[in-house]
Amino acid sequence: MKTEIRSSLLKKLKNLSADAKSRASAIIQNELKVLLKNQKGYWAGYQNLSDEPAFSWSEVASQIDWCFPVVEKETLKFRTSAKTFQISPLGIKEPSDGEEVDLEEINGCVIPGVSFDKKGVRLGRGKGYYDRALAQYNGKKIGVCYETSFCEELPQEVHDVQCERIVTEKSVYLTGPSEGDSKWS
Repeated sequence: MKTEIRSSLLKKLKNLSADAKSRASAIIQNELKVLLKNQKGYWAGYQNLSDEPAFSWSEVASQIDWCFPVVEKETLKFRTSAKTFQISPLGIKEPSDGEEVDLEEINGCVIPGVSFDKKGVRLGRGKGYYDRALAQYNGKKIGVCYETSFCEELPQEVHDVQCERIVTEKSVYLTGPSEGDSKWS
C-alpha cells in the first residue's frame, strides 16, 4: 500500500512547476525561521532532491550549527561545518567535508518526506534511513513537504518516524506536544 501511495504522490510532485516549488519553498523557509528563532546548537537539515522543499539553511536560522546527512554502510550519519557537497550513489548531495556529530548532540532535525499526515507520520522513499537513524532519537523533529503531498492519514508501521511539527506552504501542523511543552521552548 505504501508503495502505491508513494508512487502516486511522487507523480503529483513531479508535475509541480519549478516556480510553484520555489514559491512554496520560500514560504516554508519563512515558517521554519519562526519555529527555529529561539533554537541553538546542532540541528540536522538536508540537501534537497528536486521534489523536496529547498532552503538556504543560514537564512532559516544562522544561530544554528547545521548538520547534513551522509549514508555510510546503510546508516544515516550527520556531519557539520560542511563547505562542499558531492552526489552520493543514491543521488543525494552529501557533505564531503565536516566533522561527524553524534545524534545525541543534535537538538532537532528538519526532515524531508514524500508525505506526512496529520499525526506526523512520515512517508519517505522506502529505504528506511531516517527511520533507522531516528528510532531512539528524542530530539525535536520537524517534517517538511509540499501541501500537494500532505495526507489526512498514511499507513503507519511501528518503525516509521513521527514528527511533532509538519510545515507546508499552507500550514504548520502541530502533531505532538503543545506549543508550551519545554521541548519546544
